[in-house]
Amino acid sequence: MRIVITGTRGLIGWHAAARLHAANCAARFGGQDAPYDLAQLDHAGFDDDTALTAALTGADLVLHFAGVNRADSDDIVEAANPAIAQRLIWGCQQAGVTPHIVYANSTHAVTDTPYGRSKRIAGEVLDAGTDRYSNLILPHIFGEGARPYYNNVTATFIDKILKGEVITPNADGRVQLLYAGVAAQAAIDAVLHGQTGDITPEPRPMTVPDLLAKLQGFHDLYQANIYPDVRDAFDLALFNSYRAASYPDSWPRPLKLN
Repeated sequence: MRIVITGTRGLIGWHAAARLHAANCAARFGGQDAPYDLAQLDHAGFDDDTALTAALTGADLVLHFAGVNRADSDDIVEAANPAIAQRLIWGCQQAGVTPHIVYANSTHAVTDTPYGRSKRIAGEVLDAGTDRYSNLILPHIFGEGARPYYNNVTATFIDKILKGEVITPNADGRVQLLYAGVAAQAAIDAVLHGQTGDITPEPRPMTVPDLLAKLQGFHDLYQANIYPDVRDAFDLALFNSYRAASYPDSWPRPLKLN
């Protein structure tokens, strides 16, 4: 099964590629053939006709995470995502394939903003260009590898906490949080099980002050070499996001010998 993943340098794309690669490794370890033939497309690949067509040749499935959410102007943001979607459909036509496409859309797609319109129109382009289309509607995403100060409040808080900075959160702010690994798995499950239409993974609603308090609590415990209670899968993902961001600057960790 040939799966093309776009945007693998981004947060969800990286998590999806890691999960599929891990499945291939597990199969080989068990003496079986790898189930997935993975092809990865970054932004440069969309500008190269040959690379785009080659990556999509023989594609059964496309996990489309590539996109633009920040640029020098709103006009660039509004035009970018539909343009990328059009290039993807063009590449499929050139390669002679009609893959199942899963698109990482956003809850902002219903808003009348440059970014919201950009995401909504890109989804419409993809839906019209393929017979099998899954619209993965995603809220605020967090996870290992997230970039701070780039539309990711969780990663920004973690970076500031690790640097010992004073943080004044928006007292009225609220977020709907979803772990990048959960989002990636939802996309993978959609193509493996043939699920089309809207897919809306359930997020964890939190106030911004509560998010900061939880992350600060993780930090205070971990600095004392104490693991927090992470029996909740959400807390585990949030703690691992914090812990991953601490590498390499906070390592090696000194341990007191009693």
